[in-house]
Amino acid sequence: MAGGKSVRKKLNSGSAIYLHWDCVEVCVLLTVINAMKSTIRELVVYVPAENFAVSKSFYAALGFELTEGWGGTFDCRLGGAVFRLQNYYVKDWAENFMMKFDVDDVQAWHEHAKQVIDDGDYSNARYDEPEMIGDTQICHVWDPCGVLLIFIS
Repeated sequence: MAGGKSVRKKLNSGSAIYLHWDCVEVCVLLTVINAMKSTIRELVVYVPAENFAVSKSFYAALGFELTEGWGGTFDCRLGGAVFRLQNYYVKDWAENFMMKFDVDDVQAWHEHAKQVIDDGDYSNARYDEPEMIGDTQICHVWDPCGVLLIFIS
């Protein structure tokens, strides 16, 4: 390694990294260390909607509280879950997008989603019967544009 200084550095986590000390690597190291001191207060993913009005109605019927975000988006909150519904749709993205919700009662969520979908006009929304995988119960629900909601306990 030309120029700079080689050093082995122990991080707060107890991990050690080997660095070749030059300007670029110093900047990267400082960025990593600063990021480790920071925390994340909230993570909000952006969820697609093919028909924005239908998707808003679907999530509201499921029990999410919808509040207007910025740029025409809506934040959907229920318990500790939050995501941002946007009026943007790409079929491949929507049909490969999944959200996992840890819940106390998968069967209750299945019954609730079934009623919402069967009683509503939510185009392509659908559900599967709950299933057991090992000790875990899972229910799959697809929103009107194909986003997969996984309810798990």
